Amino acid sequence: MNSPDNDIKKLIPWGGGWAARFYFDYYISHQLQNRSYNLPLASLISKNSSGMAAVKYFDKINKITGATQIQYISSEIKNCRSVVDLSNLTNQANELLTSAYWLSRLKDHTNSNTPLKIIKAKLQKEQLAPSGSPLRFLELWSFPLLCELFPFQKPVVNVRYIETELSGQAWKKWFVSDSGVPIWIDNKTKSNFRQSQYLVWKLLHEATHLLHLANYPFAGSLHDPYYALQLESVAMAAEFRLLQYLESNKELSNKHIFPLNRNNIISVLLLGFFERALRLEADVQLHYHRQSPNDWLADGGRQYDSELFHFVNEFHGLPGFMAGYLIGMFKYLNAGDEKNILTNKTQLFYENN
Repeated sequence: MNSPDNDIKKLIPWGGGWAARFYFDYYISHQLQNRSYNLPLASLISKNSSGMAAVKYFDKINKITGATQIQYISSEIKNCRSVVDLSNLTNQANELLTSAYWLSRLKDHTNSNTPLKIIKAKLQKEQLAPSGSPLRFLELWSFPLLCELFPFQKPVVNVRYIETELSGQAWKKWFVSDSGVPIWIDNKTKSNFRQSQYLVWKLLHEATHLLHLANYPFAGSLHDPYYALQLESVAMAAEFRLLQYLESNKELSNKHIFPLNRNNIISVLLLGFFERALRLEADVQLHYHRQSPNDWLADGGRQYDSELFHFVNEFHGLPGFMAGYLIGMFKYLNAGDEKNILTNKTQLFYENN
């Protein structure tokens, strides 16, 4: 397997925010393992980067490291590779990929024309996620459930959990050590998530990444955008399968391990799919039609709660990555060869797909 430095150098010709995004992940991973990192590489990357994601990531690197050699980065995207053919998404025929479909599901679920407000109010009544290490929840709830949902071989795995201020800077909270041990980071407040939010986003979605990495730690490079999307596709499939599970009124095993509010969990899952569909639509507008983030935010903010759009700058300059979450999920669910996808023998995303 190539070194992370070489993997990231390969992304420099991609332009946009690709190399910046994965350099930042590389930097966080090295910090967590107390390893030295290649700061001069950051300067080289910054000279060839553009878009708000690159600006955002290098601003974080500057603040954390005190580095001064980072070059000015244009917020306007220059030539940039896409990991998904966005032209195929301009006239969306699959309603499951549209925000309108998931909004209608939210309205039906809440029996309201203002589902986002209803869900927000209900979640505010929940208790905050439990403090302290969540590893017990992974062992007794997450991993057994995920082994029911997927053909993972190892249900009991070692995970290194770290509470660190770096978590507040990192979009991605999961990494893998050089020896193949998954690393999971968070802050002491658990991002002030309510119990149902924590269960879906942490004990399901991120737990899927952790179990996936524990079973196949070296199946691909975490600095390869195509493989990163493959991992996200599997975690999205976990959300979809849990939604089907709950809507079929099946009882979750080990439900005494973590507080479970079925209605609120379904709300969080549906809200997550709604947001991912908005991401797909943003991807097309920002990277195919070249609309500016501010204009897209202004359009969306008039329709929905602006809190939904925190992702825009995080992905601006990474064409296809936002769309890949839902597209990859349905590719995985319809593929039929799950084991080969999990081991990366079958790839969901590849150049020009």
